Amino acid sequence: MIDERDLLERALHRFEPQPGLTDRVYRRRDRKRRNQRIGAGALAIILAVVSFVALARAFRTAQRPADEPTPQGIFYEVGGWIAYGNAAGIWDVNPTGSGDPEDQIQLSDRGGEPLAWSSDGSRLLIRRVGGKDGRPGVGLFILNADGTETRLTSDGFDTGGSFAPDGTHVVYAPLWSEFPSRISVVGAEGGTPHTLLAANRSWFPAFGRGATLFVPTFSPDGTQVAFFAGRYDNSNTLWVMNADGSDPHALLDDAMPGFGFIFHLVWSPDGTRLAFDVKHGSGTTDGIYVVDADGSDLRLAIPGGSTPSWSPDGSRIAYQPIAGSATSTLEIANLDGTHVEQFGYGGSGPWNPLPLSKSGDRGPTAAAGGPASFVYTVVALGVVGVVVLAWRARRKPPQHD
Repeated sequence: MIDERDLLERALHRFEPQPGLTDRVYRRRDRKRRNQRIGAGALAIILAVVSFVALARAFRTAQRPADEPTPQGIFYEVGGWIAYGNAAGIWDVNPTGSGDPEDQIQLSDRGGEPLAWSSDGSRLLIRRVGGKDGRPGVGLFILNADGTETRLTSDGFDTGGSFAPDGTHVVYAPLWSEFPSRISVVGAEGGTPHTLLAANRSWFPAFGRGATLFVPTFSPDGTQVAFFAGRYDNSNTLWVMNADGSDPHALLDDAMPGFGFIFHLVWSPDGTRLAFDVKHGSGTTDGIYVVDADGSDLRLAIPGGSTPSWSPDGSRIAYQPIAGSATSTLEIANLDGTHVEQFGYGGSGPWNPLPLSKSGDRGPTAAAGGPASFVYTVVALGVVGVVVLAWRARRKPPQHD
């Protein structure tokens, strides 16, 4: 009987492995490991690119939050710019520009005085001066982002004017056209004005119905309206009332020397201060005054300045020297009147509340055009990384166990 073990030993002696079989097995294993390394590297790079794109989008979102308005139409390039008007039209000036008169944009070829921006930067309130005769070019108007205008009043002697924070209505005072003098609100789409406060002896005992109420302006939170009351050209003092017209009271002591002509009154963006300009006042010095919202710390901030406007962060004031000066053009200074920047052109007016933009280089344009240039760079580096990994893997000698 043949032993099975002998048969197996004879078979093994007859078997001869094919030449190079072991090397082929090792190469196949090394190739598999190399492909795994390349795949892992490529996946890591793809994840890095996706992360960079996500970060880029998050950065753009941080720059302009989702609920923050984006200026449109004719206001697209003027976020953080200063509006002013002259006989030739309405203009916007870049407050960080080079000082070149070309560094401004014309918004309208119709003249007027810009009074205030809406809080979302989408509308501009304009006053055109004249008599109360119903002429189409006289009164308060809203310049819309599409270039059209909405007429609010037909009284060219309306004073002050500002939007409520929600943009639904505008506060103003018709000067000399109504008796007794009053402060009114009108819808931002036009319509019939509503009286907030009328002059009467209970509120203004020194003047009674003869008091003139003028330059009203909403506080940034919309809860109050500040205004001046007096004779308009003298004996004027600062008042404040609730947004519904209740509880009017003087912020500044009536015993103070009465201010003269006052044409502008504006709240600081944080609501803690008010600024106003005084011209030809008896017992006062002409210029821009700043006072805390509780009536304290009244001070002459910018001697000889007029038409004050706060920067969006409240740290600076735009103004122009009192009319008639040889340099009655745009200037910007700190609240103490220092670090004056003189433009030599333009004029002062409301400062657009949106983040500063630069003409021709807007964030939304880049977003609409696709990934930013640095994202393309990251993608290119990723491709190069894949090629380098593959090249190194092919050059690496096999390592056998």
